[in-house]
Amino acid sequence: MNVSERVAAGQERWWQILNGAKIRTPASRMFNWFILTLIVVNVIAVTLETVEPIRARYEAQFYAFELISVIVFTCEYLVRLWCVPAGARVTAARLAEAQQAGDPEEIAARQADHDEELELSGKRLRWARTPMALVDLIAVLPSFVPALFGVDMRFLRALRLFRFFRLLKVARYSRSLRRFRLVLREKKEELLLSFFVLFLCLLLSSSLMYYVERDAQREAFASIPHAMWWAVATLSTVGYGDIYPVTALGRILSAVIAILGIGLFGLPAGILASGFMEEVDKGKKPTQAPPPAPATSPELGSGSGLTCPHCGNAIHLRVGTAPES
Repeated sequence: MNVSERVAAGQERWWQILNGAKIRTPASRMFNWFILTLIVVNVIAVTLETVEPIRARYEAQFYAFELISVIVFTCEYLVRLWCVPAGARVTAARLAEAQQAGDPEEIAARQADHDEELELSGKRLRWARTPMALVDLIAVLPSFVPALFGVDMRFLRALRLFRFFRLLKVARYSRSLRRFRLVLREKKEELLLSFFVLFLCLLLSSSLMYYVERDAQREAFASIPHAMWWAVATLSTVGYGDIYPVTALGRILSAVIAILGIGLFGLPAGILASGFMEEVDKGKKPTQAPPPAPATSPELGSGSGLTCPHCGNAIHLRVGTAPES
């Protein structure tokens, strides 16, 4: 085995370990639990650091734990970047295994994995621009900002909040969250359209209410942006009650907008629900076997066009014989 083959084998082995949501092996499960535990403890540490007595007492321990976490997450990011070329090879082999086994749900899952990795095609820069890769980068980048750019240490306190992005890394290690990501990708056009419709309704309702109520309430509806706060609370059916119309026309308009908001704000939820149902059904559809080819043996005639009602196989007739009953 030459150097290039060893490198390819190492990439495939580490790719399988790092992608536990796609490939379940003992090593990938152990790695998943380790990273998930580290993420949860990081979130707890960031939360406890905001308590001044705890931070003052355990400041050295917090710093050491943060340093260890940054090293682990940075190494994970670099190894993932190194293993990008192995993704298409590993998923192609697993797809072939699933097709031989004939499990429709497993075939659908592995086909989705292979299509996702095939889009990258070993291009590391393209992988670095994917949403999960950006999350991995943002999870560690704030820790390097003070050392690289020498920013004001008071600004570093605000950068600590970016460590909550490590919680988003959980989506990489959960099949359910990964399915949610697939649904978002499949339904992104419908979701964008629904949000665009919501924005138009928000703009239209705030504009109408501004012109109806501005003379009666100059402070509450001083401009269309001021009226947008009322429109958001009304369309979302929250109704804080801090701003409300007082004129008769304004109340009628408010009632119509509130009724419309019930349906409009339910659009994204309905789109996501239908996407989940479609994603689940993909793995439950049985695979249809291809129709058997007509007989071509010399002692058999051409395909008779008859099929067995029990097994579905084609019935071939010998020349000069009748079909058995």
